[in-house]
Amino acid sequence: MPVQISIPIFVSDKTNIKLMKSTLLFLISLFLILQSSAQDYQREAKYIHPADSLVLINLPELKLPESYKGDKAPFLPIELDNSTLPYFRSIFSQDGWSCGQAASIGYNFTYEINRVRNLVADTTINLYPTHFAYNFYNEGNYSQGVCYHHTFDVLKSCGTPNVYDYGGMSNGHLHWMSDYEKYYYGMHNKIDEIYSISVADEEGLMTLKHWLNDHLDGSDYGGLANFYTDVVGVNLLPPGTPEEGKSVVTQFGNYNGHAMTIIGWNDSIRWDYNEDGQYTNDIDINDDGVVNVKDWEIGGFRLANSHGENWADSGFSYVMSKVLAEEKYDGGIWNKAVHVIDVKEDYEPFLTYKIELKHTSRTRLKVIAGVSSDTTDLWPEHTMEFPMFNYQGGDHYMQGVDTIESHKTIIFGLDVTPLLSFINYNEPAKFFFQVHEYDPNNKATGRLIYFALMDYINSGQEIPSPVSDIPLTENGYTTLSVVHNPSYEKVIIDTEELPAFISGQPYSHQLTVSGGDNPYKWDLLRSYSVNQYYENYPVIVGQELNPNSTLNGFATQAIPFSFPFYGQTYDSITIHVDGFLMFNEIKYPFPYQVYDDVLFKHEPMLAVFLNQNIQIFESNQGLWYEGNEEYAAFRWVVELVNDNGVVPLDFTVFLYPDGKIEYYFQDFGNPDDYRRITGISMGDGFNYELAGFTNNVPVESQQVVSFIPRNFLSDLSIDNDGFLSTEELFESKIYDITVKVTDNNEISDRRSFQLSSGIIYDYTIVSGDDNRIDPGEEPHISFTLKNMASLPITGLELNVQIFDPFITIIDDNEYIGTITPGQTINITDAVSFLVADDIPDNYNLDFDIYFNADSENWMGKLNFIAYAGWTLVKQQTSSSPLIIMVIQLQKRY
Repeated sequence: MPVQISIPIFVSDKTNIKLMKSTLLFLISLFLILQSSAQDYQREAKYIHPADSLVLINLPELKLPESYKGDKAPFLPIELDNSTLPYFRSIFSQDGWSCGQAASIGYNFTYEINRVRNLVADTTINLYPTHFAYNFYNEGNYSQGVCYHHTFDVLKSCGTPNVYDYGGMSNGHLHWMSDYEKYYYGMHNKIDEIYSISVADEEGLMTLKHWLNDHLDGSDYGGLANFYTDVVGVNLLPPGTPEEGKSVVTQFGNYNGHAMTIIGWNDSIRWDYNEDGQYTNDIDINDDGVVNVKDWEIGGFRLANSHGENWADSGFSYVMSKVLAEEKYDGGIWNKAVHVIDVKEDYEPFLTYKIELKHTSRTRLKVIAGVSSDTTDLWPEHTMEFPMFNYQGGDHYMQGVDTIESHKTIIFGLDVTPLLSFINYNEPAKFFFQVHEYDPNNKATGRLIYFALMDYINSGQEIPSPVSDIPLTENGYTTLSVVHNPSYEKVIIDTEELPAFISGQPYSHQLTVSGGDNPYKWDLLRSYSVNQYYENYPVIVGQELNPNSTLNGFATQAIPFSFPFYGQTYDSITIHVDGFLMFNEIKYPFPYQVYDDVLFKHEPMLAVFLNQNIQIFESNQGLWYEGNEEYAAFRWVVELVNDNGVVPLDFTVFLYPDGKIEYYFQDFGNPDDYRRITGISMGDGFNYELAGFTNNVPVESQQVVSFIPRNFLSDLSIDNDGFLSTEELFESKIYDITVKVTDNNEISDRRSFQLSSGIIYDYTIVSGDDNRIDPGEEPHISFTLKNMASLPITGLELNVQIFDPFITIIDDNEYIGTITPGQTINITDAVSFLVADDIPDNYNLDFDIYFNADSENWMGKLNFIAYAGWTLVKQQTSSSPLIIMVIQLQKRY
């Protein structure tokens, strides 16, 4: 029988007997392994980041392509070790709790970027630091672990400098780099996509092998993979077997606090799990009635750790294939999944911002970039945010060290190339830079010293703001802007309309695109109308629910109807103590504080008041449910623990069978005391809606936020070639479809279409003297109709409806008659309505429109926004002769 050497947590009685009989050589090996690893084991957290298990589950999953199955599959060798390639860096020791970044950036990203660029990882110019990204998320805490998905977001949006420019692999847990040129060089080093691979079965393991072998695309060299598990000691492969005496993991621990990297495999290594004296893959050794990967005793993968060269075999070890497929409680890895990345080989930023900013508490600041095609705008029409400089880094000076005066000031760069998506070719646009300070108690202060737009389309032209060195607005927004014409021909969707579908038949259509740079990525955009208004707070009694914990706990409740949400339907709801609803019972782990926006964007959820510091503490607090066939309501009576003490909260959500959602909030008092997320999310990272007052709770009011789904098609899909397809089409519906294409430079275009079996339509509105819908006005709607069918439509009549307390219909119909195939007709002032004097600001109006003909009927949607008035915010400098007047304007049509 082979000799087993394990750390104490895995030692059984049988193993103790074997250990006593082991040779002195093995005891010395064990001693050295444990000594070299002990200091690092102590550092590791027990669990993955609290929200990150949810986030990682929703990464796009790579499946084994058909061309990689059976006889068609590319040849795989018996063993592979990508650490022998020149792209793989040397083994190193992580600094602090940065295992996620050591595995994902130090090993994986470094390897991948060098692989596509054919560079050798033997110089600091070709190595990439762990702490550039890590220090934006560790809250200035040496002992704060950070999930690698957070820092992947940094590398995807902003890039990373190399070790040479950063000044080392870590450079301390507080350091934020200050040097525009270094940020600019780092923008060239980006992740393209992040994927997961399930390794729960044999096909998943084959998918991983082919990724390691050729990147699943026929490349000469494959990639690496990361995973989360628990740090453990290792065993030694038994005498007389392949790789005898080498280190091997035969079982991981119970937790998920450590990240490692898979670098290859070996199909010949073996371990006798059931101690029957043989090595098999075809015997049910765990007595579960099936033979699968969990029964394999032959074959494993090669991994690299970040505990230095004294760990295991100079920093490397094997892990048995069986372990990857096991449940976590049986010693497996987190979620039986590994994570892989694609990188951008030759990305070049076209537009950047150069910024010099001074502040005494970086955790109170967030930076925003924006643009307007209208150069008279005083507030950006489109904005983009960043996964860094986003209320991060802890309560420290900008560069990190609070005892050095110069560290109050930081000079940095932001890649704002995606803003080119929103400007017109060869026309000037207005570019904005904003700093939001969240400092309700005025504990910190700062200045915006310099802002310039850098245009690398035109050889790095620098366009500085005419205003400089101004004080930051206390607990508000500070905005600077420049006007510039970048003259860039962006990617454009050329398809103008979709052909009609035939009811009962599958539908597909190829969209076309021009301009920009390959490769393109296509996405479907699904939206809801979001409204905010005042209404009495409902009284929900119903039944009290019992969450599995009063901190971060949840309870699941069946509801009496199928609730539609972003194209899916759900018959049960999971309510979380922390102020949100989900649709499964994925646990919400709990040790680290987390940035909730990552969780929100990557998990399907209804965030009513998402904040991880909510708890049930008093006897009168709890969660309640009330429902019938008309609605399902969930209520929270809880408390929020923050820096200013404990705040009681009372809020409720109503769900309706048609997909409408309503959030109700009781009076919470001073809004500056609370931070939270209120919105809904599809969980794909880009289809989500935020309430306009997120992080600004209503004051002394009973507030309602409603979300109404637009008329999108639930099972429509689009691939990265722009091919639309669907199986489910109803003849009576006119579907609204919005697609987005993004090129390799992260510049995008989007276009909205209607899909119908007959009628499609466009519409305009005339209201007042500016076509903006204001209180007390009587808007008129005009239509352009087109018959997309192959037969005439006869006896056509148009009718609109809306059930809204702020709208009174005056004229709701128009008789049209006959429209021949392909014919387009215009109908002026077909519909009119009256707007109430007390309509809320920025209020969505959702009309149903019906087209009734002799032989067919269609139903679609109209959407407008009504406004209650202007929002004016003043910002005045102390030294500049200019007074910056910021008026928040939005497009009115």
